[in-house]
Amino acid sequence: MDKNLLFVGGDLSGIQKFIYNITSKRAMVSLKGRSCFLKDYTQKVCDKILAIKELKNSTMNMDEMKIYCSGGKFYLQIPDTQGIRDSIDSIRKEIENDLWSNHRGQLSINIDYVPFSYEGEQVKVGNNIGKIGILWRHITEKFNDLKNQKFKSLLLNQYQDFFEVQKVGG
Repeated sequence: MDKNLLFVGGDLSGIQKFIYNITSKRAMVSLKGRSCFLKDYTQKVCDKILAIKELKNSTMNMDEMKIYCSGGKFYLQIPDTQGIRDSIDSIRKEIENDLWSNHRGQLSINIDYVPFSYEGEQVKVGNNIGKIGILWRHITEKFNDLKNQKFKSLLLNQYQDFFEVQKVGG
């Protein structure tokens, strides 16, 4: 197994509001359709990260990389290189823009990573060595920080579009 790894996580935000913001007409079909969309979208983002070119040359196989993908969340364990980090950052921006242009803030995604390595049966994150739980704690803290800065990159890069008046209804 590679020594330097990334614990990558993705967390789709706004799921309940998105699923339950439907009219009563054909509600069951809409509810099922939206739920299926979210499941497929999360899988698509996960697969997009796993398709990073550098991962194809890794000594890890895909089964070792994918930890969990369901319920609007995914977690991966992948090799740590600067190229992979740059690719993840690029994918994050692409997905944020896609969600913004298609859902105008109703849905957002938090994607981040924690560099780590295994020290025997322990996990080393920075200077901390402990059980695997420290990875989950670190990624959750990063998600919380990102949720508090929702749409930051859009505000910085597409300020006018962000505050454009939206038509409601149809």
